[in-house]
Amino acid sequence: MNFTLDDTSPDLAYSPGWAVQSPTDPSLSRFFQGTYHTPQIDGATVNFTFTGNAVALYGTTGPTHANFSVQFDSSIINLSAYTPQQQYQQVLFQRTFGPSSQTSQHFIQLTAVLDGQGVLGRWLDLDYVLFTDGSAAPPARTFLQRALRPPVRHLGLRVAIAGGFCIESIFI
Repeated sequence: MNFTLDDTSPDLAYSPGWAVQSPTDPSLSRFFQGTYHTPQIDGATVNFTFTGNAVALYGTTGPTHANFSVQFDSSIINLSAYTPQQQYQQVLFQRTFGPSSQTSQHFIQLTAVLDGQGVLGRWLDLDYVLFTDGSAAPPARTFLQRALRPPVRHLGLRVAIAGGFCIESIFI
């Protein structure tokens, strides 16, 4: 089953150096739920831990967009959000960790590489995260854990489909 975390989710742990979208940004309607986070300094990170078997990070790509690295578990790869044309809600990174029947806990961290120019340099944004827990039916509980600080609480999520609508209930 797929789960979507908007960039505003408390389950995403941002380091200092990130900003949220401007309320006057004319392109807000092109972002998932009208929100995004953007790094203001080189090396700014966002991370999370999930239990599942696949993950994808979504953001904007374009001609003025930056490089970034993604750590997944113990591996790190370097990527770029550069494309000739600006496009919204694009896959910045995706990874499948094994067969859908095998789920385990994974650590994901995106690190901004803004060419040493901070806000005057290249652009990068995180719009949302999609992950798969490997189940075909809605789980009774899914636990997400912040990775930057000790786990203080767990977020439980119950998802059900009723009459074509997705209903979520959150319990702590």
